[in-house]
Amino acid sequence: MKPLNPGKLAFLSVLMINQTSSIVAWGKEGHEIVGNIAYHMLTNKTRAIVTDILFPSGYTSDDDNARNGDDRSSDDDEDTFYTSPLAAVANWADKVRYTSYFHWTAPLHFVDVQDEEIPGGCHVVNTKDGDIIFERALHHDTCSFIYERDCQNDNCAVGAIVNFSELASQFTPNGSAFNDDTAFTSGLARNAIVQIRPGLLRGSRQLISEPEHFPSSLEHSLISTHNVTQRQSLMFLIHIIGDIHQPLHVSRQSDKGGNTINVNFPSEFESYTDERNGHKHKDWDLHSVWDTGIIELAMKRHFASSQKSLEECIEAEYVTDDYIKKWSKCPNGQLIDCVSLWAREGFHYALNYAYENEDGVEVKDGDTLTEDYFVSRLEIVKRRLAAGGVRLAATLEDMFGDNEQF
Repeated sequence: MKPLNPGKLAFLSVLMINQTSSIVAWGKEGHEIVGNIAYHMLTNKTRAIVTDILFPSGYTSDDDNARNGDDRSSDDDEDTFYTSPLAAVANWADKVRYTSYFHWTAPLHFVDVQDEEIPGGCHVVNTKDGDIIFERALHHDTCSFIYERDCQNDNCAVGAIVNFSELASQFTPNGSAFNDDTAFTSGLARNAIVQIRPGLLRGSRQLISEPEHFPSSLEHSLISTHNVTQRQSLMFLIHIIGDIHQPLHVSRQSDKGGNTINVNFPSEFESYTDERNGHKHKDWDLHSVWDTGIIELAMKRHFASSQKSLEECIEAEYVTDDYIKKWSKCPNGQLIDCVSLWAREGFHYALNYAYENEDGVEVKDGDTLTEDYFVSRLEIVKRRLAAGGVRLAATLEDMFGDNEQF
C-alpha cells in the first residue's frame, strides 16, 4: 500500500440540495456483478483486508440498522447472487441514500453534465457518413464532463469516488492511520466516525467519536455535519464506482439522465419496479432501461434467468488481457484525473449508445426501442459492467495491496 500524504487527501464537501430525479444505477444485479468481477481479480492480501473491513469478527447487520441502514436487509430476495463480500454490500448505498441519515449522499451517485449551459446543447449527431467523427470532435471540449462545471464542491460521483477512496484508505489493516512519516498513529480505529462538514474542501477532517460514544445530538444535525466510518466509506466506494460506469449516470442534466424520456420496451416487461423505493411503474423511461431493463431482458432470454450465467459470460468475453490493459491505463479511483477520464468516457457512451438509436437518430420521448437497440446495447452494458469491475479492483489494490497487476 502506498504511503499517503494527509496534506493531499480528498475529503467530501457536500452541499445539501434538493434531488428530485429517480436515478438508481444498474439495479441489484448489475452492482453485484461489478462487485464479483472486482473480487475475482483481487490478490489474497487485498481480499483479506477488504473482507475484514466489511465483515469484521463479531459483525452483525444490526450494527448498522438503527442509524445507518442495513447492507443486507432481511427482505432481500432468497436467490440473490452473493458470491463475494463486495457483492454482498454492493447495493447498500442505494438502500440508505433516501434515509434521513444519508440523504446527503443522493447527488453522489451520478454526474449531471450541464448541457443547458452549452450553446446548442449536447445531442446525437444525426449523420451516417464520416462527418460524424468531425462533428463529435468539435463538441468534445464543451459536450464533455468538465469537473469545475459539473462537479462543483466535489458534489458528484467523481468527487465521491476520490473522497471515499481516500477516506477508506486512511486506515491500516490493524485499524490505525498513517501520519506524514508513514508511521502508525494510534486511536483511529476503522469503526471510528469521521466528521465531514459542508463547505470544507479537500484536506479537512475531524475525528469525533467511536460509535459506542456517538453523541445523539449530532445524529440530527444533518445540515451542518455528516459522519461516516471506514466501512461505510468502502461500501459507498464499491457502489459508486459501479454507478459511474452506467452511461446514463454521466449524462445530460436537462433530461435527468434519461429519466424524462419515456420509451416503450419489449412486452416481456410491461412494468418495472423502481429499485430505490419499490414503486411499481407501468411505463419505462430510458434511464430505467439501462439500469435494469437490458440486464433483466438478457437474463430472461439468453441466460435462463441466471445472474451467475450472465456474469460468467461477461468475464469470459470482456475480462480479458486486452480489455484489462485498456481499462488499466488510468485505473486508480484515488486520482481525480483518472476518475474524470472515466466520467468523460461514460458521457461518450451515453451520447453515442444510450441516447442514440441504432439508426443514428436520437431517442425521443415516446419512442419504441427496437430489437436491434436491445441486441447492440446489451454488448455495451456487458462491457461497462466489466470495466467497472476491473477499475474497482485496481482501486482497491492501490488502496490496500501491492498493485502489481495494474
